[in-house]
Amino acid sequence: MKKKLVLILLPVILFFIFVVKTNALESLPITVFPAIQDVEITPGGKTRIQMQVRNGSTEVINGVIKSADYVITDNIGTPRLIEDTQLAPKHSAASWIKAEQTEVAIPSNDFITVDLYITAPQEVTGCGHYAIVYFQPNVIGKRVPGKGSMAITSKVGSLINISVKNTAAPCQENMGFSKINAPKFLEYGPIKIDFNLINSGDIHLTPKGIATLINFIGGLTDQKVITDQRIFPESAKNYELSLGNKWMFGKYKINLMTSYGEKNRSVAESISVWVLPWKVMIIVILTIIILIVLAKGIINNYVKKEVVLEEEIKEEKEEIEKLKEQLRRRKD
Repeated sequence: MKKKLVLILLPVILFFIFVVKTNALESLPITVFPAIQDVEITPGGKTRIQMQVRNGSTEVINGVIKSADYVITDNIGTPRLIEDTQLAPKHSAASWIKAEQTEVAIPSNDFITVDLYITAPQEVTGCGHYAIVYFQPNVIGKRVPGKGSMAITSKVGSLINISVKNTAAPCQENMGFSKINAPKFLEYGPIKIDFNLINSGDIHLTPKGIATLINFIGGLTDQKVITDQRIFPESAKNYELSLGNKWMFGKYKINLMTSYGEKNRSVAESISVWVLPWKVMIIVILTIIILIVLAKGIINNYVKKEVVLEEEIKEEKEEIEKLKEQLRRRKD
């Protein structure tokens, strides 16, 4: 019986040991500035940029400076590193970048500046090329005082976005809307809409746009700016907007329009949404019907009373005339 109890409790004990230790992990305080760098270069051209790596701990941290390619695979702009050179993506730039120092030591509560030299090849395909230069500590981790666990270190880097000018083929700038989601019918506003802007060109773009809400008589109900976001080649970025207010009625048209690129090209889409507060409408209609019925009843009662009163007055007049006739006869 005791052996069975031990076998049952052992997985639970191991679970708590690993989970408690994992939850106690703390990353080393390493930051890189700037987080994103935009660089312009020509085929065969060379340039130099700098990156600062800051150590916020009380100890000297040793590590290496490396470069890798990255791609964007979701619609929120999350970079995914590709360190295998054999899997270099179409817009690779990691091989273009060389750090002046590859092994560095960062003093406690201080920073170092790393020079990065970028050399573009003579023949370049596509205008946009991307890489990340990152710092990776040599140590796997350090003891966290009072917690009996190891702190896992992570790679911290700067995204390098390179625009190649004067390439043999002109830069391809293509932007379009996709996956526009909005309700066809709503009882109450505001109208929530989300959509993707997809970059099918070969260079990163930062579109600027506006969303307008037009009512059924052509009047402007609401207007929102589409937030500026960088969209990488062959990737999409998701946007969410809320237009209008709670009390709305009728058919509304949502116009989405954005401009992008050096030539300021534009792209637009529109959708329609009905907003009908049907519960309130039913209550209002029923209230009106009830008021009409009540008013009609009151009017009918008033009319009936007038008719009865007129008949009573007529009868009284006839009786008075009869009495007058009788009095005349007696006098005669």
